[in-house]
Amino acid sequence: MRLKPSANERCPSPPANADSDWSRDEVEAIVGDYFDMLRCELSGLAFNKTEHNDRLRHVLKARSRGSVEFKHANTSAILTLHGYPYIDGYKPRYNFQALLEQVVLEYLPFTLTSSSPLFWVRSSTPSPLPIPGTSRLSA
Repeated sequence: MRLKPSANERCPSPPANADSDWSRDEVEAIVGDYFDMLRCELSGLAFNKTEHNDRLRHVLKARSRGSVEFKHANTSAILTLHGYPYIDGYKPRYNFQALLEQVVLEYLPFTLTSSSPLFWVRSSTPSPLPIPGTSRLSA
């Protein structure tokens, strides 16, 4: 059993951006896409999440399918914390990037017109916060 690599061995480098924070441009792209899908869902229009993910990954060159899905789930968490509905199938994941919350909150005023389905379905009380280290929600 060898414990140390030889002097010439190197660990492979991860792809660019694989473990880095998302840039503002990337976050704005994901938030815009999320709200497009949410508008469709709330209006009863069909849409395909996989096609949205594929199109986004052409713009977000170094992001995987899973990272895009996770960021959509993070967006769901932000919306629930502020009393808004989320896309069915993107269960809220609460460990989100601060920049994502900032962009979602900046985006909301542009989507909250009286003709927007999001305007009419806002919950009167925000969702409870998750209790860190558990899968339970606070009261």
